[in-house]
Amino acid sequence: MSVEERAKMIEKDARWGRIVCRCEHVTEAEVIEALTNPLNARTLASVKYRCRAGMERCQGGFCTQHIVRIMEKHFGMDIKEIKLKSLSSYLFYKRTRGDEQTRGDENE
Repeated sequence: MSVEERAKMIEKDARWGRIVCRCEHVTEAEVIEALTNPLNARTLASVKYRCRAGMERCQGGFCTQHIVRIMEKHFGMDIKEIKLKSLSSYLFYKRTRGDEQTRGDENE
């Protein structure tokens, strides 16, 4: 897109201005579009193949955490259910921060 086209898109929807993947310049809106495709794909690989987030130098080192947060926030996905590619390729076992039960166990 040209600079003018980007500015118009950002005026309509601020998510077009939030960069999720610095290497490929993928915005939050593009990630959401990749996840709302007709195939109902909800994996990190589906985002990678559809909008190229995580394909460049850092190999997802920067954008993976942002994509996971988008999946949680916009699609109500539980972090333990987020997968890399296949049905059995879970990325997370449980939360390590922010869980009050976990904090209580650490102090004992």
